[in-house]
Amino acid sequence: MNRHHSLGYINPALYAIGSNPAKYAADFYDLTTGNNQADPSIPGHPATQGWDPVTGLSTPNAAKLLPDLIALVNRIKATDEIKGEAGALVVSPVSCPPSSSGWGSL
Repeated sequence: MNRHHSLGYINPALYAIGSNPAKYAADFYDLTTGNNQADPSIPGHPATQGWDPVTGLSTPNAAKLLPDLIALVNRIKATDEIKGEAGALVVSPVSCPPSSSGWGSL
């Protein structure tokens, strides 16, 4: 699907997709009910719309997510190559510098 190339460190791309409401709705099945409270004496975290501590970005819809993820990762890599920069890639809300040998591998 990506011409036998590694996608590298995908977290910035995942969170970029997650921060776009239309892409997020298409690429993830958002879990919005329940919580992780196992002990009644310790409050848990509720599942909420979007990212939450219980489900993270929720359940991926792989058929939709993978093409979007590949396109975004390749666009990020191409932008860095055009700029000729080996500096940090910043995608809100996370910052991810490339490793010394290029991009990490999945």
